Amino acid sequence: MLSRKFTWWCFGRFFKIFFREESLSVFESGGLEGGVHYSGILLDINNIFVSAENFSFDAKKYLDEIDVTKVKEIHLAGHSIYKGLRIDTHNTNICDEVLLLYKNFVKKNKLKVPTLVEWDEEIPEFSVLFNELEKVKSLK
Repeated sequence: MLSRKFTWWCFGRFFKIFFREESLSVFESGGLEGGVHYSGILLDINNIFVSAENFSFDAKKYLDEIDVTKVKEIHLAGHSIYKGLRIDTHNTNICDEVLLLYKNFVKKNKLKVPTLVEWDEEIPEFSVLFNELEKVKSLK
């Protein structure tokens, strides 16, 4: 039997909302269905914030449930708001609320993992990207 480990992309409660009727998250169950377990989490804090705002749950509490020893990388990005719905567009600056979640999570857990600033659409001048990077670095 082959055993594979992988990094799990943590993007909010979509599994609960779209695939499960129970409110058991992948973190509460200790792994994924079928006995497959993740070896690490790629933690997307913007996605968690967007999901929390759209589906009315507490992003900070959600982050508190994560086994921080499994976090291998953190992603941050900007999002858009369309008719009251937040959409993870990766086409704007990281909002202050996401930066605060990141800062508190990293400092509370004394994490020293890579952080990626994502910007996939409507790419701005390099100076804008560099300033986003500097903002994030100043929070660690």
